[in-house]
Amino acid sequence: MRVGFKNGGGQDLHLSRVFAGGHVFTESVLDKLLCEGYYNPRIIKLIELICLPAESGATIYLRPVPAVIANRSFFHLFDSFLRDQGVQAIGLYRSAKDSNNQSVQYVLTNPPKELKVLETDAVFVLALRQGDSPSRASETRASSRLSECVRASTAGDGS
Repeated sequence: MRVGFKNGGGQDLHLSRVFAGGHVFTESVLDKLLCEGYYNPRIIKLIELICLPAESGATIYLRPVPAVIANRSFFHLFDSFLRDQGVQAIGLYRSAKDSNNQSVQYVLTNPPKELKVLETDAVFVLALRQGDSPSRASETRASSRLSECVRASTAGDGS
């Protein structure tokens, strides 16, 4: 059963423009993170990489979708970015038209692996800080560390 938060008009707030646009943070998000951490302690490492960039040496960037990956699955993008660039794809930034033909931007975190990636999408990636100039060996270690964290956090979820 999905529990939603309704506004006075009965609309699910999770489907509103401000929520989908990332302008609202609800306590239910924090509750979900805490619960996920309790039932899957390995996810805490991934959360640390995202929330504590100074300690982990990683941060989040937005990158364009390469033309060769457009119209392919998110799984293909995920695999290609990790293998070829040593960065972890964690979501998509997408633009669409609403029923009033207005542009609406939204973020898809942890998209389904079969989701088709559009050429107009941008990709949120977890990577080493761009200003750093690490050696190839440290890039490989960091990429490996990101891969291990993601594999550990998704182990046993049926993906």
